[in-house]
Amino acid sequence: MEFEKKQRDCRLSYHVETLSRSWVKTEQASDVVFMAENKLRVLLEPALQSLCSLQSIRWQWLGWKESEWTLDAVVNSLSTIECIEEYTFHYEPPGHSRLPPHPPFPDFCRLQTLSVSGIFFNSFLFTTIDRVIIPSTSLTSLELSRERSYQRSLHLSVDIPSTISSVSLLGFMFDFSQIIHSNLTSLELGDVFSPGTQTLDTKLDALWDVLSSRGIHLRSLILSRATNDFTEPFLNYLHSYSGLEVLSFRGPWAFNDIEYDAAADRFHNDVLPMHASSLVKLEVRVVFESRWCFGEHNIETFRRCRRLRNLWIKVNHRGLEEDPTPYDPNLYADKNLSSRSFHPNSVHLLLQMISTSLPDLEKLTIEPARNPDWAYHREDGIWNLGAKFCLGIRRRVHASVKSFVAQGHWATAGVNGSDVRSWVRVYVGNERVVIPKRSSSAVPMKKSRQESLSVLRRVFEGTKNILTV
Repeated sequence: MEFEKKQRDCRLSYHVETLSRSWVKTEQASDVVFMAENKLRVLLEPALQSLCSLQSIRWQWLGWKESEWTLDAVVNSLSTIECIEEYTFHYEPPGHSRLPPHPPFPDFCRLQTLSVSGIFFNSFLFTTIDRVIIPSTSLTSLELSRERSYQRSLHLSVDIPSTISSVSLLGFMFDFSQIIHSNLTSLELGDVFSPGTQTLDTKLDALWDVLSSRGIHLRSLILSRATNDFTEPFLNYLHSYSGLEVLSFRGPWAFNDIEYDAAADRFHNDVLPMHASSLVKLEVRVVFESRWCFGEHNIETFRRCRRLRNLWIKVNHRGLEEDPTPYDPNLYADKNLSSRSFHPNSVHLLLQMISTSLPDLEKLTIEPARNPDWAYHREDGIWNLGAKFCLGIRRRVHASVKSFVAQGHWATAGVNGSDVRSWVRVYVGNERVVIPKRSSSAVPMKKSRQESLSVLRRVFEGTKNILTV
């Protein structure tokens, strides 16, 4: 009867995490677990303290399957190690607990990188962060990521010290003045909030103006929250200097074809060339089909970004290969072959450009954009035509990659003398596209594999000691 009850409960997904540990808690099993945990208590502390040369720790504490005593036991043991430079901690309290345990933080005198993520429902996080940040003179990188950030009252109560050059904040409320200082080189903002009556976009505009006026030139900028507009202050700031290495941003959910395309043209014609010689990662996560998508109008600008290793881009559906298994042909505006012939295949253009101009590219992600004709249509919802449209475009992107291979374009040697498929991983969304290789590519692949092993060997020789819990 107990087993059947658990089965019924598990049909409700929100019960699964809390049930996953209690499922096996019979009286006999509880005795075995109790004895095992007693042995672990005895062995854990000396085992951790013996890692006297440890420099990096990655710890994930999941309350629905971990024992609470491990929080203090692990922290007390790690605090005795003096060489720790990097500490990554992910925390998820038990889903059924009204008073979840407070996660303690070790005292590390040489800590350089601190990353804290998870589900936090109270302000205890900041009292512990205060204790870690304020005394530290060596901390240079801080990442705070708070899931379930609908509780906007949780304020970041401290200013970021000027020693910290890399800041990543997701799911908190704070004033942007708390994070601005002359040593800032890397900034990531996710689902954040700012106090006051002004909108967040207005305050972001003020942030870009302050960074520009103070001459603070970021080398990495990641905006994982979709803004309302591509504002002039944002584009002006990016255009005011060169040397950006990582750039990732999302486009607005509101669509205006004139403003959308005008901002795209300025970005490709004026902003992106300023950083073409330094960019190694570029993610242009716009929402709608527009001139932000890759095509003939911006190919020359992307061709100049020869140091790119990671590219995330969206494409227009017009000109792509036909959907092999269409849900509804009427989803596509170019359902007639005669109209499709007027538009080049943007996937073919992209892959050909990579093969001749981007020798360092390692990962390519291609995504479909939303149809702007449905921007304000109620059926462009997750379960309606909008979702089916995007799934269909993904199939057309897959078909376009395959047709590019079938037509022999990959047979052309890349700029480094070997088959491009030897070094580029292609993804459509989160799904990797497996590109078949011909037997003639065996020799270049062997050389590439030897080079990869050589690089891997150097990485292992120079790696730090890392503990993952």
